[in-house]
Amino acid sequence: MVIPLGPDPGALEREPVPTVIREVHAKWWWFLLFLLTCLFVLQIVSATVFPAIYTAFTAFIVWYMVRDSCKEMSSYCLLLMGMMCAIQAIFDVVILCTMLGGRREQQVTKSSYNDKTGATEYKVRYEWHPFFDESMGMTYNLQSLSRIISPIVMLIAALMAYWSHSAYETELFGEAGPIQGGGPLGYGGAGGGGSGDRRVLAGGGGGG
Repeated sequence: MVIPLGPDPGALEREPVPTVIREVHAKWWWFLLFLLTCLFVLQIVSATVFPAIYTAFTAFIVWYMVRDSCKEMSSYCLLLMGMMCAIQAIFDVVILCTMLGGRREQQVTKSSYNDKTGATEYKVRYEWHPFFDESMGMTYNLQSLSRIISPIVMLIAALMAYWSHSAYETELFGEAGPIQGGGPLGYGGAGGGGSGDRRVLAGGGGGG
């Protein structure tokens, strides 16, 4: 027994990708993929693992949409990606604003251990450093640089998604066109009796 879980995929026709996306927008999408790749490499080198995973996921989505002449770049994918990148850009900006005044480094060291009770004491040390500090080494400064570049790239991705989404002739949830005549329910059609075709016949009765 087969239980249908949704509409037949073949019954839903995909909206064709506009020519302007394939001929004009595509090269900018490839450039965005290049920026995301550079950001991913920077985040890997600076040991920011979780942002790097998100950047790699975004780059994969861009590659999936733009490959094969943007065949998979539907309006739905563009809308979801645009929202995703916009939200991430907001998060990155908030984190960046908390770090511009200085970054806090935390160091935890074991201070003492009691063999009898098994109690262990740890000492936590906090250090504040400028956003860019030569004394902290290359990794620290690359992390700061990635915090600046990440929201810029995500904002560009969101704007690109909006730009390409607006190129579609129809809206995401459909657009009802104007009612036209020609049918029995249409005004002004052949069977609709439009007001322009109505004429009052006066005085036509056989005049004798």
